[in-house]
Amino acid sequence: MKAMPTIKKHLISSKEHTPVYALENLTMLRMNLPKGNWLGVIERKIDRLRILTTNGEGWISTEDVAEPNQFEFKIFHDSNGMLQYGI
Repeated sequence: MKAMPTIKKHLISSKEHTPVYALENLTMLRMNLPKGNWLGVIERKIDRLRILTTNGEGWISTEDVAEPNQFEFKIFHDSNGMLQYGI
């Protein structure tokens, strides 16, 4: 059984269609996230972050993240009925 990575910080995506990449050098697009989607930071490397989302794991530019307002953060179901976290 694979161990769950440790979340070091909680952030949110800062723009619509925020790109999340499969590779550390920010290539091979894995998914796009809506603005305000929860990001669990696993690792930081200069200007990019290895993150975990409810949709999977990947790499994101630090320019595409923001600090969440803890009072606006909520849990909701997306259009496919999947559980999501965000603002």
